[in-house]
Amino acid sequence: MSTGTHRRKQQAAGLVESYARWRSSNLGQITDALEQQLLFELLGSVAGMTLLDVGCGDGALASKLARRGAVVTGLDPDPVMIAATRRRAVIENVQLRLVEGKSETPPFRDAEFDRVLAVAALCFVPHAERAIAEMARVLKPGGRLIIGELGGRSLWAAYRRVRGWLGHPLWQAARFRSQAELSQLVSSAGLDVLEMRGAAYYPPCGTAARLLAVVDPWLGRRTTLGAAFIALSATKPTGAVHAREREMNVPPILSQKHDDAPSASTPKSLLPESRREKGLNFYERWILPPLLDWVMRQPQLEQYRREVGASARGRVLEIGVGSGLNFPFYSKQVEIVVGVDPSPRLLAMARRRAAAAGVQAELLQGTATAIPLADSTIDTVVMTWALCSVPDPLLALREMRRVLKPDGRLLFIEHGLCPEVGVERWQHRLTPIWRRVSGGCHLDRKMDDLIRSAGFELKELRNQYADGPRIFTYMYEGCARPVA
Repeated sequence: MSTGTHRRKQQAAGLVESYARWRSSNLGQITDALEQQLLFELLGSVAGMTLLDVGCGDGALASKLARRGAVVTGLDPDPVMIAATRRRAVIENVQLRLVEGKSETPPFRDAEFDRVLAVAALCFVPHAERAIAEMARVLKPGGRLIIGELGGRSLWAAYRRVRGWLGHPLWQAARFRSQAELSQLVSSAGLDVLEMRGAAYYPPCGTAARLLAVVDPWLGRRTTLGAAFIALSATKPTGAVHAREREMNVPPILSQKHDDAPSASTPKSLLPESRREKGLNFYERWILPPLLDWVMRQPQLEQYRREVGASARGRVLEIGVGSGLNFPFYSKQVEIVVGVDPSPRLLAMARRRAAAAGVQAELLQGTATAIPLADSTIDTVVMTWALCSVPDPLLALREMRRVLKPDGRLLFIEHGLCPEVGVERWQHRLTPIWRRVSGGCHLDRKMDDLIRSAGFELKELRNQYADGPRIFTYMYEGCARPVA
């Protein structure tokens, strides 16, 4: 055995030991828990899916994913790491397929995996562009790539750079990337970036981790600046979706007077930045869109979305499509979703979610009071927590009635005026202030009366409180049809 080979084996063995020491420390346990929680959220359910863990290291994450039901293949260039992962698999009684190889030249077939995961791997790869291109190659169309990397703009990165300058071999070779650099790498491989979040915003100190861990997920949904760990989710465009669009031969439903309406389904068709965002202040342009996306992703709202998505049929118009949170819940009974929203930044999020969900979507920047569709062209109008923020709700509902077919349906979930006198009083008091910070949301609209006044007949109506403060959570859920 050569001296160089012996030295590399010693370094690898030392790295395995350092992993174990890290995970046994208080700082390591807190940080690992936060990072893994973020990765699992981006991965979604992996039960029954084929998953490639690129740079699997000592197999700690691969083993956890196998216990969650994934069929895991671990790839690592270091035989010492492969051996450590094999020992872990035996001890923890999990099935792992382990392959020794480089991320730039993975020995796998095209479109072999449902999920590809690379955690703290790209920062040590000499040719990251090629590695990501190969990950994209082995990913199935519609599959998801999750990358977790060491953030380049954090106290941790500064500490590691100093250690590299002082001669630490691991950190000398590392490359710390920013959010923009990661996004560019992934986009260059032909993948659509869905989401990017951060973790570990505290300095590398156990006391700081204990104190600040509780707010870490909150920070991670708002910025990656200062995050020691950045996670990115991307999807591979599906040829099947494009083929379906060609085969369906859907007749045009855009109104002739709006035939130049901007579509977010193809980025080049969006209006220039100056026109798209004219009249929006800094808060409305930069802060409100991600804030709305975060608020509306709350788990207690998912069941409402699931019920509406399962009931939608045919050509669907979604009012206030926002960031596209309903897309994963639409059934195969939906032919196309036309989404309307005034925010170009929310529409950009919606476009990525439509691609990830495999939903054919035409996303238009516009308002509910001037829907750019021809009369009687829509089978189902979907409206989830949108009417509260429309300046003229009656006009918007009449527009919805105009584009609905005579036998079409309006499916709605809205929050609004509560029948309890005490709560109602506070809704009226707070609405003038609340609508200024929430994108125009009114707390005190009686949704069923508005829907009837616009020429609809209510076929179903359910009122109940959702979880949370009562001034915000009195729900109107139901179905209505246009009155002949």
